[in-house]
Parts: sequence; structure tokens; C-alpha cells
Amino acid sequence: MVSVVALHEKHVVIGKDFWTEASTGDWGTDCNTGRWRAERYVTRLNNTPESIPLFLHSMREIVEKSQWTGVEVGFFQRIIELAMTGWDARK
Repeated sequence: MVSVVALHEKHVVIGKDFWTEASTGDWGTDCNTGRWRAERYVTRLNNTPESIPLFLHSMREIVEKSQWTGVEVGFFQRIIELAMTGWDARK
């Protein structure tokens, strides 16, 4: 089994911005956008596990940018909900 760190380092793409969602300034709309984006990521992870590095890069960029709009909050909220329920997009 390849460790997440090794997989992450193997797929580093220099100069690529993995988190480009912009806030509209409307908290509710932004939260919905973030939740939708989380579901897309989880669906992709379920269907293609090799996309884990993309997910990790995106999460790192969100934290590094330290820009906490409704998009980011909705994203992490939905990721946590999906993790807690064991949601599988393939079902």
C-alpha cells in the first residue's frame, strides 16, 4: 500500500491552483457552492481513488489561503457530514 504522503509527493504539480472557488458575498449561496464542490470531490474519490492528491492539494490550499468564506465552510461541513455517514457516490 502506498502511503498518502508518498502518493501526494508523487503527483505534485507545480504552479497549479487547486482551489479556485470565488465567494459571491452571499453566505447561503457560497455554502451551497462549497457543499456541492465537496460532493463532487467525494464522488471523484469514490470513482477514482488515484485522485486523492488533488483532494489533498485543494485542502492544503484552502488552509494556506486562510480565506474562510461560505464556500470553504460549506465544503468542510459537507466533507465531515459525508465522512460521518459513510456516503458512497457509487450507490
